[in-house]
Amino acid sequence: MLLIASHCICANWGLAKQEITSYFSRYSPFPHPVFSEILTLFLQHNQINSFCGLSLDGTLYLYSTQADIRLSATLSSPDSKTSFLLSPLSIEHFCSTYKLPENWHSFQSLSLTDPDSSTFFRSFDIPAFTQCRGFVEKTSTHIKGWTCSPADPTYQVKLFAHSLMPTSPYLSQSLPTHIPKLFDLDFLVTGQVRHAFSISLSKLSRLGTSFSVQTACGHKLYGSPVLLTDMTEQQEVYARYISLKFPALYEKTESGSDKNDHPVAVVIPIYSGLEATRICLDRVLRHKNAFTRLILVNDGSPDPAMCHLVKEYDAQFSCITLLSLSENCGFPTAANTGLCARFEQEDVILLNSDTLVADSWVERLQQAAYAAEYIGTVTPFSNNATIFSYPEKDGSSPVPSEAICDRLNTLAGQIWDGSTPDVPTAHGFCMYIKAACLQDTGLLRADIFAQGYGEENDWSRRASALGWRHVACPGVYVGHAESQSFSSVKTDLIARNLKLLNHIHPGYDTLIKNWQDQDPLLPFRRALDLKRLAYDAPNLLSALLVTHNRQGGLTRHVGLRATFYLARNIVPFQLKPICSRTGKPLWQIQGFPAETYPNLIIPRSRHALKALLKSLNCTILEIHSYIGHTLRKIVELQALKIPYDVYIHDYSWFCPRITLTGKDGAYCGEPAPKQCQTCLETCGSNTGETTPVTTLRAHSQSLFHHARTVYAPSHDTVRRIKRQLGVSPVYQPWETFLNTEWPRFSIPSGSIRRTIGILGAIGPEKGYAQVLALARLTAQLNAPLQFVLIGYSCNDHALLETGVVTITGHYKEYEIQGFVNQYAIDWFFMPSIWPETWSYVLTQIWLTEKPAIAYDIGAQAERIKQVGGGMVVPLHLPYPRLLAVLYTPRNAPE
Repeated sequence: MLLIASHCICANWGLAKQEITSYFSRYSPFPHPVFSEILTLFLQHNQINSFCGLSLDGTLYLYSTQADIRLSATLSSPDSKTSFLLSPLSIEHFCSTYKLPENWHSFQSLSLTDPDSSTFFRSFDIPAFTQCRGFVEKTSTHIKGWTCSPADPTYQVKLFAHSLMPTSPYLSQSLPTHIPKLFDLDFLVTGQVRHAFSISLSKLSRLGTSFSVQTACGHKLYGSPVLLTDMTEQQEVYARYISLKFPALYEKTESGSDKNDHPVAVVIPIYSGLEATRICLDRVLRHKNAFTRLILVNDGSPDPAMCHLVKEYDAQFSCITLLSLSENCGFPTAANTGLCARFEQEDVILLNSDTLVADSWVERLQQAAYAAEYIGTVTPFSNNATIFSYPEKDGSSPVPSEAICDRLNTLAGQIWDGSTPDVPTAHGFCMYIKAACLQDTGLLRADIFAQGYGEENDWSRRASALGWRHVACPGVYVGHAESQSFSSVKTDLIARNLKLLNHIHPGYDTLIKNWQDQDPLLPFRRALDLKRLAYDAPNLLSALLVTHNRQGGLTRHVGLRATFYLARNIVPFQLKPICSRTGKPLWQIQGFPAETYPNLIIPRSRHALKALLKSLNCTILEIHSYIGHTLRKIVELQALKIPYDVYIHDYSWFCPRITLTGKDGAYCGEPAPKQCQTCLETCGSNTGETTPVTTLRAHSQSLFHHARTVYAPSHDTVRRIKRQLGVSPVYQPWETFLNTEWPRFSIPSGSIRRTIGILGAIGPEKGYAQVLALARLTAQLNAPLQFVLIGYSCNDHALLETGVVTITGHYKEYEIQGFVNQYAIDWFFMPSIWPETWSYVLTQIWLTEKPAIAYDIGAQAERIKQVGGGMVVPLHLPYPRLLAVLYTPRNAPE
């Protein structure tokens, strides 16, 4: 509405007409007087136009400058059509209202014309316009849920609970809903209005133990039907009971089993997603064998194009059987309909209509199914299939293209050795089921799992209770888009059905968690990563960069080193320390970007690493940090017999505190090892390990001694490493600046106030105490200075309390210049009090073309002294004098 209003106010009448037409194709007239005023404004300037809107109560609104227009209305459905004239009930300003007959919503379409001039006004797709979203679930005391109508958020949807008991099939009860305000917080946040309802179970007792919740138009809410009985039974007893209650019936027609011992029926429930369904069917037909047929189940799709599509396929292909449900019943019911249409000896593959299958998929799934007698189901890998997902094991990978699906399936077939790792449950997106297992277990429980999610997990646990195994087939990859049918209520439905699943199968969540903790599919995902890597880089040469799993400048430098190798056709990988879900120490080899090959995970063992590096054809190691790995493990890498270089980013090689600072963040002065050991015992280690200082130094000296080269980015770092470890690193700056004019101090004219920038994450060793003292002194003296911290600190509250510090919070590098401009920063202060080895913060400051004032310690001071771009001050300069320097840098002490 706001877009329409803005076009009208700006007299963009053509755009306004487009937006008004688009609005009325999806929504009822907006229930606010302003809406009528906007349309009136439009019609006053565009008198030849008219618009027709439809309300969900059957009221028509004709907006036109002509008065008393009759309408010719035609209501159509596939088997009937009725036409009639409508006269206006009321006329107000430019709006005439009309009323449709009560049964109008039972038709498929509505067309409106002017009977006098044959002018066509518009048509409405009634099922699409009247669709209602909603969800219902049972709690211990109530049933509750929500409904909403996309076409009119204010329309009160009428809800009824209908008994499903054979003894009382016609009993029903209305359910009151709460209508929220149109512009309440939920509407502003989510963009939709949900009408909540809740009713005590005691008030529904007359309906029996099973009932359906639906709208007055007959649309069932997701989560319906609702079952009130307690279903906690012993698992085998429960499984036997359900298999008898919902037997897996089959067609008596001969299946052609004399030609093949294991014919297959692919059951595909279909509802929405026209193009995805077309692609799915084309690929299944292309990649099926002679003993595979398709059973398509149209689950009451409201899309005429979808209904036409499946009929076309049924008419064109003799291997297709089409079944149609009169209404949308949900995946479990549609799947059961297809399962009961199989022949007696046919195995079944349940397949979603948004999947992408590839060559030999049926044959490999079948091979896995018959690898052992009691394998009941087989599930392949996919981009989006919970525990079967690849490459990301959490199912977050995007839908691959058809070409990538073909390639991944081919590579999966190449790495598969016939292994069938056990899994706790199958997955219904692509689920191969043996005929004997299906016959033994029965159908999916459509009576309680409603529209889906969890029904195949319940079925799998029932099969397990009867002695059947569920396995994965790492040799097949099937793409999966997921949730074509009811994505808008997916979250609620999953939560509801997961609670139900754990109620029926106590400990189900724990079972899945324990299996995920062990991650039995990791070796297969890793093998597929390596096979994919070999395909992507057939003449692979690689370099391994050993790094930590923390933030900081090291990560930036490792990225630059990766760029160096990529420019030379050498594939870089980084070795990072990680832990499994159970806390087991592991190594992860990541590419650039990291998510490219996410499954190169191995035990923290040099033997496992040696085997993996052989697969990667690794020719060089770069050791950037041992933190997180333990230094002992890094020293053991010498046994790999691969040349390695060491890059110095900090002083963790001889200082467990990493930064040569004590607990207060002050520089320690580098005392003798005995005092360092006392510091370790008193202050603790920042490296994650408590190796004695003498052992730490000995390991570092050994590692450095056998390295091809040890690099340090500053002369200051070279001197400190040589002094402490007796090894003289090669000086190599991490960055090189060409043709640079270094920034100089420029005292602003016309203003006595100075704005001093501080950049980064400011903790104790980065000078937090110094910044706080300066801020308090500034406030005390009412000095004309203010500080802007682009970043954050270890205690923002104390800094903000001074009233002279502004803090931006976390930032991206590209935002720094914007903050400099926004706050009119004059120059920067670098409060770091430890001898940094390089300082990317200084680089970022210089890129803003502002100079920096730093303490005379470490690489930050060395770099400023070398090229300019700022000035240095003594480390222990009194705060009043430092404040004077920050105000007027020319007054720096000698």
